[in-house]
Amino acid sequence: GNSYVFSFDLLSSLLGTVVGGGGSGTSGSGVGAEMLRPYLRHVERALHWAEHHVVESVVTECTKCYASGNPAAAAVAARHQAANAGCRLRGWRSNHLSGVGGPIMRSTAQVFLALSWMRDLVKQLQHSDIIAEFGGSAADPAPDDGPWRQIMDADLTLAGQTTSLKSAIEDHLIAPLLNLRSRDPLWVTSHSQATTTGSSPVEAGATPPSQNSARLAHPRAPKYSMILYGPPGTAKTTYCSSLARRLGWSFLTVDTSNFLADGLANVAARMTH
Repeated sequence: GNSYVFSFDLLSSLLGTVVGGGGSGTSGSGVGAEMLRPYLRHVERALHWAEHHVVESVVTECTKCYASGNPAAAAVAARHQAANAGCRLRGWRSNHLSGVGGPIMRSTAQVFLALSWMRDLVKQLQHSDIIAEFGGSAADPAPDDGPWRQIMDADLTLAGQTTSLKSAIEDHLIAPLLNLRSRDPLWVTSHSQATTTGSSPVEAGATPPSQNSARLAHPRAPKYSMILYGPPGTAKTTYCSSLARRLGWSFLTVDTSNFLADGLANVAARMTH
């Protein structure tokens, strides 16, 4: 085998372990990402290398495209062959390989994997910076449904049907999001906890109350926003903070004073993210 290690083999493993939690259940928490903040310029160098070292080769006989069973790939191959252009393959090649050649499948896969982890790294660091700038509360890796269960409910008429505010939020937001998590095999937190506890991903990921089991079994597209309106002191903020803890999300309150702190002329400058 090759006695050299392609740098992106190591980089993708490192980022996956530190940023992704390595299956430890800390994926997306931002804890690992902070460890890599001092080394962002080195990560940027790797990104720069990937951007400027894409290699290409032309395959004149696209038999693999035809044999793949993918009609779209076969159609593309047919057009290329009709134009005598062949199939253009783009990707990356390990810098330890001598000579000139086309992209290597393993090298290309490792670069794509590392780029995916880089995106998660930047996303987690931006998330932490926004929370710190506006004084929000960071997400707890272990969702807590206690505050949500204890908050007082309110009657609600929605689309002509009488229900309650908590039931509507659970039906349209909480339960669909938990269902979405349980069906996503890449949701590391849910998968790792389910593996260690032997419970289902939904139960491990957010410990939903047993009375919500019927809602969790009902597929529904989740809602990602809602508007609560009412006079001060009607628990609007409390509902939102309890919901954030229920889902294990960060919580951030932003009002106009955040953007007017440096004067009206500098509103745009305050929007640093």
